Amino acid sequence: IPLILYVSRNESFISFFNNQFQQMMSLFNLQVAGGGSFEASVMEGMFQTEEFLTFLRDMVFKNYVFIFFIILSANWWLGLSIVRRFRKLARFSVVTFRNPDVFIWPLLISWALVLVDTIVGIGPLSYLFWNSALICLFLFGLQGLGIVKHLFARYHVPRGLRLLLSFILIIITFLPGVNIVVFIGIP
Repeated sequence: IPLILYVSRNESFISFFNNQFQQMMSLFNLQVAGGGSFEASVMEGMFQTEEFLTFLRDMVFKNYVFIFFIILSANWWLGLSIVRRFRKLARFSVVTFRNPDVFIWPLLISWALVLVDTIVGIGPLSYLFWNSALICLFLFGLQGLGIVKHLFARYHVPRGLRLLLSFILIIITFLPGVNIVVFIGIP
C-alpha cells in the first residue's frame, strides 16, 4: 500500500507512464483512423488520452486495497488448506463461514458513502470508501455462497445441476442489468 502511494506522487513515474500511455494511444488511434467507418470515428472519439488516464487511475485506486485483500485472503486460505491437509484436520468450508452481525454496519455505511461519492463526488477520500465497500461485499458474498451451498446440500441437488447453476450465475454476472440480481441476491 505504501508503494502505490509513493508511486502515485512520484512525478518522474507519472510522466513516464503518461508518455508510454500516449504512445500506445497514438498507435491505437492510428489503427482506428485507418478504418474510415462510422465505428472507427466513434472509437477514435472515445479514447482521449487524458480522460482515459484519469479513468484508469481512479479504477486502480478504487480497487487496489480490495485486490490486495483478495490476494492476502487467497494466500491465507491456501496456507490454511495445506496445513489442515497435512494435520488431517477438517477443511475450511464456505458453508460454515459467518460474518459477525455488526459487520452489516460497515457494509451499509461504506455503500452509502459510495453513493454520496457517485452523486456529489468526494475526491480522494472516495478511494477509501470504494475499497472498504468492495471488501465488505466480498465478505458477505462468501457468506451468501455458503448459504447457497447449504441449500444445495439440504435439498440434495445433484452435482451436475450444481455446476450448471454455478455456471449460469457466472454468466449472469457479465450481463448488464441482470447482474444486479446476482450482486444483491448472493450477499
